[in-house]
Amino acid sequence: MEEMLSLSDLCKKLNISRRHVLRMRNKGMPTYTLSENGRPRFDYNEVRAWMRSNTNRKS
Repeated sequence: MEEMLSLSDLCKKLNISRRHVLRMRNKGMPTYTLSENGRPRFDYNEVRAWMRSNTNRKS
């Protein structure tokens, strides 16, 4: 497991908006809650794998 990223760090690394991350999270993107504050954390490699398998590309 890679370093766990905060929501803002994930947005920066993927160059996408916070709103887009939250939409993907609602669709089942892997998220972890590691502390009592309830803030989500994301494993970058798991998120990328989830994004690849959940892309609606037309060939």
